[in-house]
Amino acid sequence: MKHTYFTLFFCLLSLLLGSCDKNVDDFYPPYNYNYYIAFVDESGKDLLEGISTTLSDTKLPILEKGTYSYVFIPPNSKDQFTFSGIIELENVKGHNALGIHLGMADWHLHKKPEVITHNFASSFIFGDDEMHELVSYWKFDSMYKKADLVRVTIDNVDARIEMDTYKFQSLAILTLK
Repeated sequence: MKHTYFTLFFCLLSLLLGSCDKNVDDFYPPYNYNYYIAFVDESGKDLLEGISTTLSDTKLPILEKGTYSYVFIPPNSKDQFTFSGIIELENVKGHNALGIHLGMADWHLHKKPEVITHNFASSFIFGDDEMHELVSYWKFDSMYKKADLVRVTIDNVDARIEMDTYKFQSLAILTLK
């Protein structure tokens, strides 16, 4: 009988000590705000053709430092964002496109930003050294726990969005005048 109480005591103790105050569902991977953006002129000419690139550590072509300036503007949120500052250049559906990749940790604890703003300058693309406001708009899909790109603007000019076209990421095509 003493052995039974002893065993029961340790079973209860292991249940109490083994429990956690956080549910397994509370641990989520980060939300990723990833998309590609291509720049074309009114005749459809690819404005990224010939831009200076170098290879990253993972052997992907990235924009050469000094050829652009890119500043992430954190939303009014308590969330932690990660941005490497590196912009990839990839061929997406026949367009040279810049890969914009931003992650947000702990998104389940705070408001999920649906508008992400960057300032971007490149004399090669825009023909000037001015900062241009790049704004992406997102809609959250709670069922699949992901964010879908719904709109992209640069200086209030809308880009055309092609949904989930490359690596399950959308392509925004912006026509510059």
